[in-house]
Amino acid sequence: MIDTILNRSSTRTYKNEMLKKNEIDLILEILKNGSSIAGPFNHKTEFTFSLNQNQEGESKKIGTYGFIKSAPAFIGGVCINNKESIIDFGFCFERVILDLTNKGFGTCWLGGTFKRKDYRSSLKNQEIIPALSPVGFRSEQSSIIEKLVRRSAKSNSRKTQKDLFKDYETLSSAIALDMKQFNVLRDVVQAGPSASNKQPWRVYFEDEAIHFYLERTPKYVGAKLGYDIQLLDIGIAISHASIALDSLNVEYSYQTINRPKEIPNNEYIVSIILK
Repeated sequence: MIDTILNRSSTRTYKNEMLKKNEIDLILEILKNGSSIAGPFNHKTEFTFSLNQNQEGESKKIGTYGFIKSAPAFIGGVCINNKESIIDFGFCFERVILDLTNKGFGTCWLGGTFKRKDYRSSLKNQEIIPALSPVGFRSEQSSIIEKLVRRSAKSNSRKTQKDLFKDYETLSSAIALDMKQFNVLRDVVQAGPSASNKQPWRVYFEDEAIHFYLERTPKYVGAKLGYDIQLLDIGIAISHASIALDSLNVEYSYQTINRPKEIPNNEYIVSIILK
């Protein structure tokens, strides 16, 4: 799964072909497994599957404002519009995305560039659809829009690890610390996808804990969506960190600590306590 994280890229242009039954069955199995996963705040999400096109014409088209081309299907889910639920959605949906990637499917996180009513017309009070993803097989040629989106979002660039990882006590860069055992964790967290590639997560290392904070992007247009889309981003970062710790056979738990350190322009989210 580490290699999948480091090598994955978003797919916005798909082969114009329908999914076969065995491929749909595999996607449904991955969604079932993803629905059984709980995030750091112990919420689960029931992920769903929707065909975007088929021979019988029974499917419904999901509008993506031209950002996605020829996707045969979409996956998504619903959560409550609060901080913990949105973070857990990001955590769990990323596991689904990575499992699909591992099986050869193309995917792309969509937070603001789709018509929510096309996917699900009715929601209960306080329910939201934080994100969807198309699912299918990558086209050999990228669309013009895909190239423009990647260029505008600077999809191939990342904040440096000096910017993302700090020492909890001194708030200086954690890169100089003797923490080679966490190299893989830093790599996969740095590689995480995020809305407009803003990478708003900040990670602070302490002797027996890893603390996650959110550094919001000032005047970010995503704030107009009706929910805090950057909470999805930090859910993804925590998901990647947990995958790294699992790969290292490190035991850990999630904990919201009392009186976390106040850090300018940072909002405390949660801590991973190492055992």
